[in-house]
Amino acid sequence: MRMVIAAPDEAGERLLVEGSLLDAADCARPLAGYLIDVWQADVDGNYHAAGASGHRLRGRIATGADGRFALETIKPGFYETGAWPRPAHLLLRVYAPDGGDRLVTQIYFAGDAFLGAADSCGPPTCFSNDPDRIMTLEPARVGGRDGLRGALRLVVAA
Repeated sequence: MRMVIAAPDEAGERLLVEGSLLDAADCARPLAGYLIDVWQADVDGNYHAAGASGHRLRGRIATGADGRFALETIKPGFYETGAWPRPAHLLLRVYAPDGGDRLVTQIYFAGDAFLGAADSCGPPTCFSNDPDRIMTLEPARVGGRDGLRGALRLVVAA
């Protein structure tokens, strides 16, 4: 459990993601006490084994009473697959308070040249052309440094 996913000395542009988790029944009721598991590649597009790396670039955040959450990390890099690159993204898994799995998704970044048709992974696995999964970033101070900030709205069945 930690809000700061990337260590202060992790290479890359600092990123603050602020979000809310809402009930799909009305897209308005905040969901409290849910866990959001986050993992990502480093700035060079490499993933690191959780246990072997001290959970580098991975963490869990609990939603507050108002359904809100925040995490600080770095903007991940894209990575190469066999034929094409994958766009930079954060992977999220949402768990209900009872442990039930509610969502597994990838969140992409606006302006990435590898979104949509240029993505080597398409539906039904990846949806980098879905505007609800693409986060716009703006300049911000993050962890005392220049970085980026994005807002995220997640909707799941309670």
